[in-house]
Amino acid sequence: MPPRCSSPVASAHSGDVVQTSVSRKEHVAEVEELDTLFQAVCPMIREYEMQNTKPDEVKVVEYKSPSDLASTIDLSVPDGEGSLDAFLNGCRDTLAYSVRTSHPRFMNQLYAGSNPTGQVTELLTSVLNSTVHTYAAGPVFSVVERSLIARVAEMIGHPNPSICDGVFAPGGSHANLTAVMTARSVAFPHVANEGWKPEDKPVLFASAHSHYSIRQAASIMGMGAANIVQVPVDSEGRMRGPALDAALDAAVRAGRRPLAVVAVAGTTVLGAYDPVDELVPVCRRHGVWLHVDGAWGGGVLFSDELRDQLLRGVTEADSFCFNPHKLLGMPLQCSMLMMMRDPDALTGATGFAAHSSTQGSKPTATNGEGVEESKGVRPGKPRRGLSSGCLLNGDGAAGSFVVDGGGVSPVDAGAPVSETAEPAWSLEEQEANASQGQAAKSAEAEYLFHEEEEAGEEADLDLGRRSLQCGRKPDALKLWLAWKRHGTAGDKPDALKLWLAWKRHGTAGFARRVDRARALALRLADKVAVDPRFALVTGRPAGFCVCFYYIPPSLRAAASLQSGGAAVSDRGDGGQMTWEAQQRAAGKGPGTGGPVSRAVLARLGPVTARIYARLRRAGTAMINFSPLPDMGLPNFFRAVIMQPQLLAADLDFILNEIDRLGQDL
Repeated sequence: MPPRCSSPVASAHSGDVVQTSVSRKEHVAEVEELDTLFQAVCPMIREYEMQNTKPDEVKVVEYKSPSDLASTIDLSVPDGEGSLDAFLNGCRDTLAYSVRTSHPRFMNQLYAGSNPTGQVTELLTSVLNSTVHTYAAGPVFSVVERSLIARVAEMIGHPNPSICDGVFAPGGSHANLTAVMTARSVAFPHVANEGWKPEDKPVLFASAHSHYSIRQAASIMGMGAANIVQVPVDSEGRMRGPALDAALDAAVRAGRRPLAVVAVAGTTVLGAYDPVDELVPVCRRHGVWLHVDGAWGGGVLFSDELRDQLLRGVTEADSFCFNPHKLLGMPLQCSMLMMMRDPDALTGATGFAAHSSTQGSKPTATNGEGVEESKGVRPGKPRRGLSSGCLLNGDGAAGSFVVDGGGVSPVDAGAPVSETAEPAWSLEEQEANASQGQAAKSAEAEYLFHEEEEAGEEADLDLGRRSLQCGRKPDALKLWLAWKRHGTAGDKPDALKLWLAWKRHGTAGFARRVDRARALALRLADKVAVDPRFALVTGRPAGFCVCFYYIPPSLRAAASLQSGGAAVSDRGDGGQMTWEAQQRAAGKGPGTGGPVSRAVLARLGPVTARIYARLRRAGTAMINFSPLPDMGLPNFFRAVIMQPQLLAADLDFILNEIDRLGQDL
């Protein structure tokens, strides 16, 4: 425990000396109020969670229209004094009319409920109410976050985890934006300071089923969403190597300059995993950054079987992100971005110079292989300097990058591009680029990052240099404590949230959670495949999204998909098939025996949307829907299987409830 301070303190106004116990009455009153709130709210929360264990008695949501809800809940706020009763009534109304994401039949989003460890950690971080921009402000949070980055690098199977870097982010969209900005700083290092130039002609490549945050990132960076090439996917929703290679070749021939490729580990709708090991050599050949968006499906890294099956090649990507608040059950939000090949990349993308224990001193000498020999730099570590495209190196000098199959390395901005080792930055070179360096220096936030007082390992723990945020929650703590509690193998699982959750559940606990969800997803897919009331959109899912159509009685005679087949079948060569070709390949099925016509398929889309609306109002379950226009598929149901309370009986209920609500359609 920290030492107690009982010495008198001076009043800021009168200079009088008063005892701490006298001057802190208001603070003591706040502590007592916290006790009062806990005693009132904790039983309320316990009752709420116990209700979620009775899915046949309690709905997923007590649906009310917006106007009805506004008239049901007392939305007023007092002009004068408030009251405890008003606060508690607000808590009750919030619990009563919110969607129960911990309900076993909630399958609507890519998250579901949260575990007790994470909930308590959220409370802990709120009480501490600190941030993670500097080590001085958040010492525990900072070392926890760095520790988890290293641990995850090991789990992924990176051959050299020490070269990995990373940062926790407020969601996968933010992580994707940071990754793409990092790639931009590598391919176009001048943009952070000078902006885009007419001759740049950047183009970004992404799976046609990539998350919309990639389009947002292109807009935010000023290159425009129109400069994204959406690479076609195969019939399982995967971006394949040959299609990407052809798209890159076409862009280069047209005079465009590739900025990055974004692959997906778990697409939002189908849950498909792009074959990263197939994409890596393509990106190497073109010298382009490869980011893997694993926000939804990246949590399979905790499962030995699924990691090896679905994340092959991810250690060779340049960056990778995943959201523990999805498959691992952390409270929203908890996302991690990993830099897999350049440990200095993030500081460049965020506008901060790469920081090391030698920053601010005269540049060190290098040996013949461009390796720093000064004290304080890890022996044998190639000197990166500009770190992922910031205009500055560790001492504020400007430069640019050479991109090749072996990685990214900076060269003197005025020197010709070559494959030789990076030259040391001389004092003269720094002075020559002082004006440009000073312009970018404005992003250094000297009021926050005090280089004069920071050195060595503490400076490296000023994690604000790696993030686009300043104030940032210690999300790693959630994972850390849950991991401690349950291990890598309990059945329940940011950096603080992740750290504490990891402590609680362990790696084995997270693995069991992921593997169980996968088994239930396959179980639901197998049920749908043999049920004449339904048809799978694709075959058995690669991950945790089960996508299917409901075929109402009025259409079953006309709809005769092959038993056990799918609305979309894979040709086997990574290409796509037309709907008619897919149906001819499917052959005859139950019912009258003909292939499903496009006219029947078109009618299934509105059926899906109407049942979804009925399901929401009934409140008995929540399962979302989506179309895939690029594959010619109208609205279909998407069941997200990750709820740890889910049982096989709930799967049967969902299918029967959809059938009940669709009988008259």
